[in-house]
Amino acid sequence: VRQGKQVVFRDEDSTGNDEDIMVDSDDDSWDLVTCFCMKPFAGRPMIECNECHTWIHLSCAKIRKSNVPEVFVCQKCRDSKFDIRRSNRSRMGSRKLFLD
Repeated sequence: VRQGKQVVFRDEDSTGNDEDIMVDSDDDSWDLVTCFCMKPFAGRPMIECNECHTWIHLSCAKIRKSNVPEVFVCQKCRDSKFDIRRSNRSRMGSRKLFLD
């Protein structure tokens, strides 16, 4: 089961050595393209959208490694939710006019 806070990144441990921290990775993941920037994983930090389950580079999502949210929803999913709410509101407004 995947959780929203699965992030893949390179971190430096206390000895000064780079340590790869990966979640749910396999051999093919290095060249896998999932982010809207159309660039592959290639070891760059990524986070998974809780709505569409798309993996996005932290830099593309404008998230700092030091401030990774517990739950992440990508901009595309946030925009689609906003559009649905806005269209529902406009439909309700036109219905109200007919009822008056």
